Amino acid sequence: MSIKNLISLFFVFFSYSAFCQDETQVIELQKNKYTLAELFTELKDQHHIKLAYSSRILKSEESIEFKTSSIKLIDLLTQVCKRYELHYSQSNGQILITPLKSKSRVSLSGYVYDEKNGESLPTATVVILEGKLGCSTNNYGYYAFNLEPGVYTLVVSFVGYKNVQQQIEILDDVTMSFNLIEFSSELGEITVTQDHTTSKTQRIASGMDRITMKDIYKIPAFLGETDVLKGMQFLPGIQGVNDGLSQISVRGGTFDQNLVLLDEAPVYNPTHVLGFFSAFNPDAVTHAEIYKGYIPAKFGGRLSSTIDIRMKEGNRKRFSAAASVNNYAGRLAIETPLFGGNTSLIIAGRYAYPDYTFIAAKELNETLKINELNNFPEETEVKFWDFNAKINHKLNDRNHLYLSAYSGHDYFFYPQFETNSSMTWGNTTGTFRWNHIFNANLFSNTSVIYSNYQYSYLFYDNGYNYDWKAGMQEFNLKTDFTKYTAANHELKYGFSFNNHFFSPGQITPLDTVSSIDAYKLSEKIAMEPSFYMSYKKAWKKWEAEGGLRCNGFISQTQDRDDKLNTYFSLAPRLAAKYNLSSNSSLKASYSRTYQYLHLLKNAVVGLPTDVWLPAGDELNPQSADQLSLGFYQDLFKKRFEFSAETYYKQMNDIIDYLDNADLFLKEDVSGEVGVGDGRSYGVELMLTKNGDRISGNISYTLSQSDKKIEGVNNNQRYPFAHDNRHCFDANMSLELGKRWTFNTAFVYKSGAATTMPLSHYFYENVPFALYSERNAYRLPAYHKLDLSISKKSKLKEGRRWSSEFTIGVNNVYNRENTFAVFMSVAPLYINEQRYYGYLKQLYLFGAMPFINYSFKF
Repeated sequence: MSIKNLISLFFVFFSYSAFCQDETQVIELQKNKYTLAELFTELKDQHHIKLAYSSRILKSEESIEFKTSSIKLIDLLTQVCKRYELHYSQSNGQILITPLKSKSRVSLSGYVYDEKNGESLPTATVVILEGKLGCSTNNYGYYAFNLEPGVYTLVVSFVGYKNVQQQIEILDDVTMSFNLIEFSSELGEITVTQDHTTSKTQRIASGMDRITMKDIYKIPAFLGETDVLKGMQFLPGIQGVNDGLSQISVRGGTFDQNLVLLDEAPVYNPTHVLGFFSAFNPDAVTHAEIYKGYIPAKFGGRLSSTIDIRMKEGNRKRFSAAASVNNYAGRLAIETPLFGGNTSLIIAGRYAYPDYTFIAAKELNETLKINELNNFPEETEVKFWDFNAKINHKLNDRNHLYLSAYSGHDYFFYPQFETNSSMTWGNTTGTFRWNHIFNANLFSNTSVIYSNYQYSYLFYDNGYNYDWKAGMQEFNLKTDFTKYTAANHELKYGFSFNNHFFSPGQITPLDTVSSIDAYKLSEKIAMEPSFYMSYKKAWKKWEAEGGLRCNGFISQTQDRDDKLNTYFSLAPRLAAKYNLSSNSSLKASYSRTYQYLHLLKNAVVGLPTDVWLPAGDELNPQSADQLSLGFYQDLFKKRFEFSAETYYKQMNDIIDYLDNADLFLKEDVSGEVGVGDGRSYGVELMLTKNGDRISGNISYTLSQSDKKIEGVNNNQRYPFAHDNRHCFDANMSLELGKRWTFNTAFVYKSGAATTMPLSHYFYENVPFALYSERNAYRLPAYHKLDLSISKKSKLKEGRRWSSEFTIGVNNVYNRENTFAVFMSVAPLYINEQRYYGYLKQLYLFGAMPFINYSFKF
């Protein structure tokens, strides 16, 4: 007999022994007469008996009466099964109760939870060894199978957690949930590598990546703040748009073509401090999924990608807290169970003060006479805060409620942008969700969503003193259904009704001497109904998913007699996977996407003065078609993953500003922007090392993206500003013993495209620059190295408190990466009014050290 069989035999024997001990347990009943539902509820809640059963058997209203209040569990089960014609069996400490009469098809469903805190585990793997059937839990930790009655062996797994394996006999619909125990590397246990369906090789979608906060913490934090959007920049095909910014370009698209969702609510400006930090507190986030190739039909509204970020649900088992402080920001998060563990609450807040560190670095430079540590003037003011809260409540086995909220606010004053101006902006979102299980094979989620983005610009200059404000709001009602029609077959469908409200801008004088008159642009409204359906089916070696998204869009300018602008679109999606072997696969996909919102901007930084407008008389909807093909391979017992993807994307009706365009407070912008098409294509390579004490990935992207806009660059094609031909990213996390961890990350990008000032002239003693063709020059290559080392506190059994101290340096070798190039003028002779022009490069960060201390209990 093999060692594997001996271990399995021991596991079954131990499970049976544990069950026998439960059989002898004496139950003290609170009353003598029960319905079956009442009895099972009391056994689970009052006596902590683990039961697995079909909800169908609870429909009986007939009661059972017990002659005594004290009864052994085995006697109680015998009476119940005889009374209701049921059968009970044991499996790994759980009591499985099924009808005596079996059905032709049965369902197995339930949830997968974290044993420690009670949070659900999305994308956990549930595999039935007989038939090699497998599925992943949805975003709420729910799974379901449609099977023939029989005896099955289940293996439940999740990366970083101990596997659970058990054998059960299923004669009727059964609801069975699992609690997984996390590995503890500090106690010397081994972290597991990727399992059956969590690896890229087994997923059906090409161009899809899932990143957890555990992955993010292994990358040296930017200025000490862990950032989910910056972590994504180490994935192939995803680039930061500029130095230090968390705004990203996905496969050639602009950053406004990314749909960023926080618990399903869109976040229109997902950054702080003009993009230096993302809007997402790492203590409040559990994971993020990014779709850059095949985009499922349930997502729509953006051209290039969907980034689905999920907040933590909160600890349902005990009170816990986590805090972090560094020389740039401080954070605090609190989690607690409520109402006996059926409800949990998480509250997280963050306040950042990076300007103080920038000024301190400048003073250090002046004192020590070393190379400039950063390029921020002393007058710089940079502050932001954000707040997250989420409460979830389990009504019963079929209904679950969630309420989550986010609010963030920024203040920015940077003299080199505008001498006497400041900017403020902020996002507020809220999501109410109701999960309902109609039956084991039909799961639904209904959401009510609110999003609000407001931004303003204060300007003081020689009597031109004014306050500029703009914003947008969104209300959305949506329902999604998932029907499990058979093993490995899923039907998904849903609808949504979205309302948009736009305030493109208004200007208000700040005092009576201001020469600016009050003015307000016409507000706009839009309605966006949609419906989608997709179906996934698996064969022996093939797996395919097809979907169709139907979108409508109706917009109108208020206070005007304009007619309604009406659009309708059909967006097909298709993905297919062929398993070359158990460790390798080929994938192909096609996605059509539409975007009905335009971001009017004339700066790559992404200033909050950029304006969102709906498609209408002036601007048509954008559309894109993308084809992708990929090869995926698990190597060395899944310790390594390799992927190679190639793609081609065609974009239509995209816009860019015309030369000398003025977008500020323009009622009609059609004369300031041009419309055209774009294209992007490339190859993405990635090698990932999983688990053990060394983990990380290396990625390389070879790509090109350009566009042709009517009225721009003599109607000739020119590159996007973020067109970096070569991108190389690498990061590694090395555990040095049980308490020390060394993290490093390196980034290289060939120079981005830019429009260069070539000469200047004067008109009425005012200098003007003459520029090159659009994006005709390349900036110097961008590269930097980040390092950090962390020390964890000693972890002892039964000790809840743990802490971690981290020191690190961003941009170790002080590379002065160009942020922007502009022309400046200076006097040629002191006593004459003659000037000469010269190019000036602006960079933001040199070597930036950081220190971080965090703790949790």
